[in-house]
Amino acid sequence: MRVLTRITATLACAALATTLATPALAAPADAPPVEWVVSSHDSLGDAITTATATQDAAAVAAALEAMSTRAANGHKVDFPGLDTAPLAVVESITDAAADALKSGSDLPTDVTSFDLAPDSGAVVMQPATGLRPGGGKVDGDLAQLNGYVSNNGYSFVQDNWIRRGLTSTGGTVNWTDKLTMKSYTTPSFTSSRHSLTMTYFPTTGFFSSPSVDIDAYTGISSYVGSTGKVSIPLTGTSAKVAYYSSVKGGTVFHSLVLFAVQRTGGEAYDGQQTYKAKCPSDATTCSYL
Repeated sequence: MRVLTRITATLACAALATTLATPALAAPADAPPVEWVVSSHDSLGDAITTATATQDAAAVAAALEAMSTRAANGHKVDFPGLDTAPLAVVESITDAAADALKSGSDLPTDVTSFDLAPDSGAVVMQPATGLRPGGGKVDGDLAQLNGYVSNNGYSFVQDNWIRRGLTSTGGTVNWTDKLTMKSYTTPSFTSSRHSLTMTYFPTTGFFSSPSVDIDAYTGISSYVGSTGKVSIPLTGTSAKVAYYSSVKGGTVFHSLVLFAVQRTGGEAYDGQQTYKAKCPSDATTCSYL
């Protein structure tokens, strides 16, 4: 199964998997901090579903209630997406999520549709002067878009990130680990080059063995090539996707999925998609402008 399909299927399942088992009414007084593992393609509903899969739902509800109270008291909540939203929205959405967990009901649509990185979101990046910024939807977009056009229109720049945090006092979250991959994608008629820069700060070593899978598509979603899943050193690397057939006269876009092994087991991942680059027959290469 190709990566774009995997991203789409995973996001669809996450949107459906919001019916949670009825938890205890209150978290134990000695409950450990709630652990959050989130990525830039997640919604708040995804983050909550991930947290309750391995932790007590009542503890997660209590953490959300503390966030709601913090926002109600006029303080920013340090959680991706929530940190840039109006405080009234943060208060309402976290309170609604907590109520759903306590009652064992479905998470509200406002929660499941709240993106942690809306458009360029909490990790907003400014485009070069005169170039088109990322964000929004394009034809055939089946994944979230973050980033901007650069290199006179010949490259697309974006961040994939995965974070791990622990709830702290007063509705705050201590983000102990932030793993980010900045990619520069430059397509041509027959292949694409990808320059990958890694940043891992702060870190406790919760994430390890980062890797990436880059797929290329033409038209709406016709697969034309892949790197396969390859390791990325923290010093960064470069990669190339050789297309099975030329995209001259058409369009091409890429999905980039960052993976990392978690100390607690399993892999966290984050999937992003570039804009479509146009590859006209009368040009010498592809361009995002």
